[in-house]
Amino acid sequence: MRLNKSTGDAIRILIACARSKGALVKVVDLSATLDITMQNVFKIVHILSRAKLTAAVRGRHGGIRLSRSADAIFIGDIVRAMEQTESAPGAEGRQNAGGASAVDVTRVLDDALEAFIAVLDRHFENGDTG
Repeated sequence: MRLNKSTGDAIRILIACARSKGALVKVVDLSATLDITMQNVFKIVHILSRAKLTAAVRGRHGGIRLSRSADAIFIGDIVRAMEQTESAPGAEGRQNAGGASAVDVTRVLDDALEAFIAVLDRHFENGDTG
């Protein structure tokens, strides 16, 4: 299974936040340091905030920080937040040539993704990265 580029960028953003040791990190700094467009950093930070992985402070002196300690964030949490699969609007009634509906295919992909994430969680929980 291959993760999308945004998931890799999200991991890098969270690592940068962890290295800041609780200090606010500005989106402009993340963009420059990680070589990610500001638009993509904003998009990813929004997703991470909705998943309660980061907390944002608005305004001139604002930025983002981890919403909990780095050791309480698992790689599976990040993949879960970034790799959501959704059915296209109106896909409920459509079927492919084999008779499977778009919703059925999405359900299979969701199951496969959850199995993949479970393996990531299991290995990274115990510090087993090899």
